[in-house]
Amino acid sequence: MSRSYITFQIEAVPQEVARKFKRKFLASKGLLEQHLASTNLAANFPDPLSVSVTEYMPPISRALLPAWEGHRGAMTFASLRVRQGRAAIVHELSHVYAPNQARFLAEGLAVYLEETIGNLEAYPTCGISVENRLRDAGRPALQSINLATFDRVSVGNGRSLGESVAINPQFVRAENHGVYSYLVAGSFVRFLIASRGADKFKTLYEMTPLTPGKCTPLSPERYKVCLGATLPDLQNDWLEHSCRPTS
Repeated sequence: MSRSYITFQIEAVPQEVARKFKRKFLASKGLLEQHLASTNLAANFPDPLSVSVTEYMPPISRALLPAWEGHRGAMTFASLRVRQGRAAIVHELSHVYAPNQARFLAEGLAVYLEETIGNLEAYPTCGISVENRLRDAGRPALQSINLATFDRVSVGNGRSLGESVAINPQFVRAENHGVYSYLVAGSFVRFLIASRGADKFKTLYEMTPLTPGKCTPLSPERYKVCLGATLPDLQNDWLEHSCRPTS
């Protein structure tokens, strides 16, 4: 584990919960660094980390938007999630170590890493694997989305993934679009890494680096260049994989 300087400002939780959170944070940081090193997905982040736990609603943790605002390394967690033991620590650390302008890929990688080496109880899995949650939603729901719409969302452009899902409300209620979009992103990133390999995914990921304060057009052609298939073709392959019955 790297020796980055970390400051904690923890409010609205009992002292024992705060101590447990600090231990969990440091352990998660070590696991993430080991995973990123073994897969060569990203380098360590050497600069100071500023970790804040405060009471606010909705209890959505933050690190990607602070990075876009020029404060990479600043992380905020809701005290409610910390008390529940459901803080998405690996998710937010991934935004520090591997921020990306393409929110679809940035959130997808974060969800994938949290599920793989972190806390399954954290958002958006909430105790159930990504693939099982998507299978529960059903094939019609998955068929109704357009990943090209997801892929056009840049960090900092004022739109969330949930606002860009463009899914028929008869399949997924509007208030669930946010969690559904994160599940889709995580599932798709897992599929890309499993089917194309971590190296090719990294090449794709690095084509849309995060530059604080800037939103530049995201070319859909980068999928064909890096992965040898267009995004619509990759979506079809992912759909078949995601909707495959379990044995």
